[in-house]
Amino acid sequence: MKITVSKNFALVSLLSFLQPREGFSYNILQLGDSFSAGNGVRFNYYDESCFRSAANWGNTSAVLLGANYENVACNGAWTSGLIGQSSSITDTTDLILFSAGGNDMGFSQIVLDCMIPTFRKHADCMDMIEYARDALDNVYVNLNAALTHIGDLLRSDAKIVLVQYPYFTLDKDYNEACCGFTSPNRDIVDNIIALGDELDEVQKGAISMVNQVSGRTFAHFYDGTKDLFLGHEPDPNDEIENPDRWIHEFSLCLKIEENYHVNTEGHRQLGEALVPYLEELMSDFDNPNITETVSPSQAPTAISYPPTPKNETTPGPTPRPEEDCNENSLMSSLRNLL
Repeated sequence: MKITVSKNFALVSLLSFLQPREGFSYNILQLGDSFSAGNGVRFNYYDESCFRSAANWGNTSAVLLGANYENVACNGAWTSGLIGQSSSITDTTDLILFSAGGNDMGFSQIVLDCMIPTFRKHADCMDMIEYARDALDNVYVNLNAALTHIGDLLRSDAKIVLVQYPYFTLDKDYNEACCGFTSPNRDIVDNIIALGDELDEVQKGAISMVNQVSGRTFAHFYDGTKDLFLGHEPDPNDEIENPDRWIHEFSLCLKIEENYHVNTEGHRQLGEALVPYLEELMSDFDNPNITETVSPSQAPTAISYPPTPKNETTPGPTPRPEEDCNENSLMSSLRNLL
């Protein structure tokens, strides 16, 4: 797939497609938050309120596996919301993919206070990092409760996979001040990275406990995301971009909700990387369902970039044309207002 990255947004080739493999007909259900829903793809969200996209990493994996796929993840969802989303589980559900925990820890406020130029302040950022650490106990409790509930709904051979978040900043040194604004101090970058690792350990602990109590290993943690994304995270410096980023850096040309969310290339890379892991995980299914289907809008048979679900007649939001989105001008206007 050919992708050209500009300062404001990705221009994605319509000429390449992901094609499904033969021989798989599993039923995959996606739960969770914006990372699962597809926020950041930017083109044709078929459910704009939840930022669901057919080009998210979950559907990319499903298409490559030839699996049926349904996405009920939603932007802004907390770990406790998994219980409500689990109403979509049926006795034909073979595999659940999800992400959760970031919103419990105040992800959007961390982005505002720690990462976004003009708004970020060291003291506010450190307060939010402390808040996020305090929230880890609740993440454990709510994840344990949600997985226990979901385990009671799933068939005995069905699986659920919690997919790890990437880091949201490069691990690098930077100038203390740039362009009239102060870059985050090194301790902020170190704390944000450490916070991501701490969340991983809490989630692994909850999964281990739920499996132990249930007497079966149905819940799993995919820990390959951070390694996959290394070097592709946003640059913490003001007005310095990582040209190889798979996560949107701050841009006034993005919807505010899309800032610091995984972009189209990141969703594609993660979806492809998950395939061998999921193939191995599903290899011990007793009897995969071969007749259950879902609507084409939820499970397109191939993904194009930008994707358009087959029976979706109302186009989703589209990014502003690059020539109409002068980010430098917009940023100057914002600074003049503040």
